[in-house]
Amino acid sequence: MIIFDKADYACGGVIYRTIREDDKQYLVASIQPSERILSSVQPKALYEKIVSFSKLIVRLLKYDALLIPTEKAIHSNRRSLQNIIRDAKYEEVALKKSYQFSYSPYSYSYQKFFVA
Repeated sequence: MIIFDKADYACGGVIYRTIREDDKQYLVASIQPSERILSSVQPKALYEKIVSFSKLIVRLLKYDALLIPTEKAIHSNRRSLQNIIRDAKYEEVALKKSYQFSYSPYSYSYQKFFVA
């Protein structure tokens, strides 16, 4: 998902991934807005809109849950959002398998998630 500002400039977005495990389907969200959009809106308001939209996708696709990786280097590239996610006190779950998020230039994988 791409986030646009009022002048229609792209300002980062959300990386979504579907994970299927044990007859369940999850939508995984990695929230990656630009500093520009965060300087013009309240980070918490932006985060809440992204989560709300993501939950709508979960409902429409009949997925089981919205998951946010617990690893802060993956769940958001912005400290303000990392703090919001940390403070949300979400339930944590661990899936059976580890999933690759990126390969290069840094190799990240995830297995533990917050249930949003």
